Amino acid sequence: MLFRSYVQVFEDAEKAAPMFREIEKNFGRLSISKEAGMMAGELEKRAAEERAFKPGMAFPAFAAGLKDTAGQPFTLDRFKGKVVLVDFWATWCEPCLDEMPNVIAAYGKHHAAGFEILGVSLDREGDGAKLAAFTQEHKMPWPQFYDGKFWDNQLVKQYSVHA
Repeated sequence: MLFRSYVQVFEDAEKAAPMFREIEKNFGRLSISKEAGMMAGELEKRAAEERAFKPGMAFPAFAAGLKDTAGQPFTLDRFKGKVVLVDFWATWCEPCLDEMPNVIAAYGKHHAAGFEILGVSLDREGDGAKLAAFTQEHKMPWPQFYDGKFWDNQLVKQYSVHA
């Protein structure tokens, strides 16, 4: 798309979206108008996501009724007053696996001081045993949420995780 390279210049989706809406309006029936409209829609969505997760804001609660892989409630409530890393990852994700030794080391170093990790697995349906074996082998004692829905995982959607 023509506009994708221009959007890289506008790191602020909130400011870029209205510009693309203006192009859409001004170029009417031309194909550039349709392209600008689609880009504006993507930017508006991204801007809304960015507004929901600003530094310093409280992390929005997980949906009610979720359970971790051990059958315990998957909730932030039990970690009030602690520093919590919510780690979206998967056993098939090479960058995730490359980073995992650092995550495990940080947990080992800071857990006693109140550092917690909550894992959100994007593993696919049927990979529950693989996930359990991986977390046990790599000594990852923190709670894991796994629903087997890959990129349709409800927490991935709730928190607008794209990569």
